[in-house]
Amino acid sequence: MAESSDNLQAPPKYPSNDPQWKYVWMVKDDCRNDLKCKFCGTITKGGISRAKYHIAGGSTSVKVCTKAPHWVVEEIKSYKLNKAAMFNVNDNDYGLAKEAEANGPMDMYLTADKGKQTTINEAWKKEFRVKVCMAIFEWMYDVAIPFDALTYPSFQNMLNHIGQYGFGLQGPSMYEARVPFLSKAVQRTLINFLLNSPRGTVFLESVDASSYVKTGRKMFELIDKFVERIGESNVIQVVTDNASAMVLVGKLLQDKRPHLFWTPCAAHCVDLILEDIGKLPYIKDTLKKAMSVNAYIYVRLGVVNMLRHFTGEKELVRAGVTRFTTAFLTLERMQILKEKLRDMFRSRQWEDSQWKKEAGKKGPQWATFMLILPK
Repeated sequence: MAESSDNLQAPPKYPSNDPQWKYVWMVKDDCRNDLKCKFCGTITKGGISRAKYHIAGGSTSVKVCTKAPHWVVEEIKSYKLNKAAMFNVNDNDYGLAKEAEANGPMDMYLTADKGKQTTINEAWKKEFRVKVCMAIFEWMYDVAIPFDALTYPSFQNMLNHIGQYGFGLQGPSMYEARVPFLSKAVQRTLINFLLNSPRGTVFLESVDASSYVKTGRKMFELIDKFVERIGESNVIQVVTDNASAMVLVGKLLQDKRPHLFWTPCAAHCVDLILEDIGKLPYIKDTLKKAMSVNAYIYVRLGVVNMLRHFTGEKELVRAGVTRFTTAFLTLERMQILKEKLRDMFRSRQWEDSQWKKEAGKKGPQWATFMLILPK
């Protein structure tokens, strides 16, 4: 959605960092006691704490909102848990200081004040963070995960949930990742709403549309609500994917708001084209063999280091926005580095390595490598 730069407003300022303020309105200016829920319109009295119980639950004396998205509920609960954990740490620090006061006349030399204890905690956190980061990076290096994976919002979300669980979390199994959790992830559909203007792109909101994503009429009502919320005069263009439901959405939007333009996403169109190209028999076979070579290299740290030595630290994998663009970009990179790959696989380092023998035993795997080696 595009927005006029003259009418672009600064993001609202909230009374505190509490995320609950994003989901309520103050009924009266400068009165934090009476708050109105943005999802169902219910007015709660008793300040922001009571409004939290309305959205996230946890109190039998407050009616729970039935229209709040689950991710909002999780955000509020996560904030409450983190805040409670911080209070526990502070209480423990205070308890230690109080105990030390009873040590006797030497306690003025032995007892750390509140600020001193905080400094010790901060130093411990920094040291422990280094250990955690190193453990994460070792795993990334072992399985050759691209570095830009750390920029995905889902990575920080994963860290938050692990931190809330605490010590002793048993990691998921391969079966869980491949079957039950993958099925849940596929069935769930999140739609991100972004505002674009000459000043840049701003994230507005994420909506769980799993129940009605394939219904054009429902999607129209959802997007139209956001147009109304932003202001019809501020919206010039709506960009979506080009699924049949979204085509209907675009038609309905333009019928209702003649000055508004609907445009299918060019990146999605290109991705669909690449998907169709990838289904052609000879292209499909080429991609399969290229991905096989790529996978063989990047699951073996020694081969990865050898590759980087021969390619001048250049990688085979080029991460794209979507799965199909990544596949074709990687194929392009392999073509560019073809001579370097040939040099590596006919080098003395490769001939004397354990991986040469391992690849030879695999049969079909070695046949794939023969595509790279000169005849």
